[in-house]
Formats: sequence, C-alpha cells, structure tokens
Amino acid sequence: YLEFRPDDHDQAARLAEIILAKAKTQKDLSSVVFLYEKVFREAPQREDIGRKLIDLSLRLNRPADAQIHLEKLLKNHPEDGALTAQLGESL
Repeated sequence: YLEFRPDDHDQAARLAEIILAKAKTQKDLSSVVFLYEKVFREAPQREDIGRKLIDLSLRLNRPADAQIHLEKLLKNHPEDGALTAQLGESL
C-alpha cells in the first residue's frame, strides 16, 4: 500500500508501530527508525513521531541522530523539560 501511497504518513506511522511492537532484532528496530525518519522528514508537524524517533534513537545508542531530531523539536518547544533532559542524555 505504501508503495502506491508514499505520502500516507498515518499508515507509515502505524506500520512502524506494528513493527516496533513485534521487533526482535536490531534490523527490525532499524526499519522502525527508517519509517519514523521518513514520516518526520516529510511531515515535520508530526511531532509525536519526532518524539518517538528520539526515544528510539537513544534506545539504539544513536545519540547523534537523537540530537538532530531534538534540535528540530526544541526550536518549537524551548521550555520542554523532557526534550531538554533527552538532549542532556544524548551528549
């Protein structure tokens, strides 16, 4: 479906959630990161996906990736304590 409707960000996010729920390997988690990054890049207003992407990047020990996404969200929410804490965790 996503091959025919690549702009359906809701379904891409839903697929990522399904894969994440059943993830058993690093490859599975990398697939979720790929989908989250695609959605967040193409639909930056989907801050919920950005937050999930940050959580997963930190979980996968990818602090540089987390910092990139944190900077985007912190521009709109500079007073967000959770984002600031995650930025500290990524340093």
